[in-house]
Amino acid sequence: MERMFTAFEKIVNVITVISSVLMTLLTIIVFAEVLSRYVFNFPIVVSSQLTSLLFPWLIFLGSIAVTYYEEHLAITFVREKFPEKVQKIIVVFEKLIILFFTIAIMVAAYDLSQAVANQSIPLLKISKSWLYYSLVFPFIGIVISVIMHLIQLTFNKPVEREGDLL
Repeated sequence: MERMFTAFEKIVNVITVISSVLMTLLTIIVFAEVLSRYVFNFPIVVSSQLTSLLFPWLIFLGSIAVTYYEEHLAITFVREKFPEKVQKIIVVFEKLIILFFTIAIMVAAYDLSQAVANQSIPLLKISKSWLYYSLVFPFIGIVISVIMHLIQLTFNKPVEREGDLL
């Protein structure tokens, strides 16, 4: 089981690097568009559609690492007022709620991506389903992360991040 956690952590690290590359690419595209439009008075037409496609991928791929390392914001004031055993039950309940809604969003996004599969993004000439797959694939990673957290809660082993990735 430890190898499974290590393998998934390596995948999360690769996804984090991919997110960083997407952020760099997105910054370059937006900078080039602003420079092209306002300095040379020659807009790059494809940049807005490319930005609209890359931004959701960047955000939702990054959310895998945020979920896995539990770096999201959490209000724990009320939970910390309870005894430790009750806190663990509350955390498990929270994880089950997250799991339920993540699966619901993933299924809805998959259905939507299938519904628009025959439509294309005009200038990019690719299927609009790629825009909605930006929810499907990352949410699979989030589901796996939450399941791993539930397993670790069962064996009292919290997820710990070993140093910074970049």
